[in-house]
Amino acid sequence: TAGTAFRQAGIVFSTLLLLSMLVVGLWLLIAEAPAALPGWVRANSRVTRVLGMLLLAAPLLVWHTWGLTRESLWLDEVFSIDFVSDKSMAQVIRAAFHEDFHPFAYYALLKAWTLIFGTEAWACRLLSASLGVVSAMAMYPLVWRVSGSRASAVAGMLLLALCPMHFWYAQECRMY
Repeated sequence: TAGTAFRQAGIVFSTLLLLSMLVVGLWLLIAEAPAALPGWVRANSRVTRVLGMLLLAAPLLVWHTWGLTRESLWLDEVFSIDFVSDKSMAQVIRAAFHEDFHPFAYYALLKAWTLIFGTEAWACRLLSASLGVVSAMAMYPLVWRVSGSRASAVAGMLLLALCPMHFWYAQECRMY
């Protein structure tokens, strides 16, 4: 039907758009100030790197959120949501210190997140997926400082972002 064809065309277009963002982002991060870029971007390599990272973040966020609710919540995730649901922020932090041995910062962040997005499975898992993308983006400057190579920095960032274990845990509503 026309609706199915339109939907498939939208999926193909979205996929091509995300892939092109990925390629351009990689190009900006690896290349040495390409001549095709405007002068103000070429003059500042930091702008080039930030632009490249932003172009990479969008496809990575889509990939990390793909199938976010495919699996039902498991006991630890339900515990996390229940832990922050009926408490104020101060109560969450106090309870995290006294009742749980995990870091309190995740529970405080989850409490603030659930106040904005709610306590549905997708919303709580979106926090972890977003943090997974942020951690992958943080690998770029870390590896770049250690190695001094843009290619190594991009490789380190992509290895973390595309690592199946990182992907798996980035889709769980827990602090690991």
